[in-house]
Amino acid sequence: LKRVAENIDGMFGVMMEELNGQLFPFAVTLEKRWDSNKPFVSCIPLGEFTSKRTISKTYGETFEISGTGRDHVLYHWGNFQDNSQGCILIGERFEKVFNKKIGEFQNGIADSKTGFQQFMAILKGHDEFKLLILKAYV
Repeated sequence: LKRVAENIDGMFGVMMEELNGQLFPFAVTLEKRWDSNKPFVSCIPLGEFTSKRTISKTYGETFEISGTGRDHVLYHWGNFQDNSQGCILIGERFEKVFNKKIGEFQNGIADSKTGFQQFMAILKGHDEFKLLILKAYV
């Protein structure tokens, strides 16, 4: 995961998979902004983590990220950073999306359920993988 921008609307990134020694982007991500890794209000820190397949009561089959210093950090769908409590949201593209809660357009990610389904399809047959989070912006 390469984080590419942070602004008032969240931490935006690009999820990539490695194939034959090369990286290929396949989804975009959105997380809470950095706030010292505080539970429910911060993205997780940069680094390498283990992701293990799990079943969430809310999101069904997904992966949980361990080694973050927090519990229940999942990958799931959502369009705005407010749809996350410190988890990684997966989508298809960055877009201004209408946020019904605030009644206006907000920077977010679109086609999140489709992006999440693609993420899970790529990981079919895998119960665990390593997540490396890098910062790719100044």
